Amino acid sequence: MKTTSSGKQVLQQMIIEKALEKQYGSKVSDSKVNNQYKTVKSQYGSSWSSTLSTYGYTASSYKEQIKISLLSAVALKDLKKPTTAQLKAQYKKYEPKVTTQMVLVKKKAKAEEIIKEFASEDNTTLTSVS
Repeated sequence: MKTTSSGKQVLQQMIIEKALEKQYGSKVSDSKVNNQYKTVKSQYGSSWSSTLSTYGYTASSYKEQIKISLLSAVALKDLKKPTTAQLKAQYKKYEPKVTTQMVLVKKKAKAEEIIKEFASEDNTTLTSVS
């Protein structure tokens, strides 16, 4: 079994699961697992048991899969915490995408009239530039 491809894959998966459980197990409670299980179960209603069996799960094996998923998410968050310097650098690079429109007119009175007209519409926000 250890020499076959599937055997190696199962062994590797078991080692990863144990490592995640050892390092991050305290951060994933049984109640979190059960709550997520109940949420998914309620989405399927009466077809839940047939859905589980279709995908080859039992209730306990599916809960175990949920736990592994939650442990992986916690581990990823733990490994990917940005430093303050990284956050500041990203903030400096951030440029929101903004769409603007200009209306060019010769007289200031006409411009103010157009601004009032646009400002009265519900979905338009204008800033007057002097």
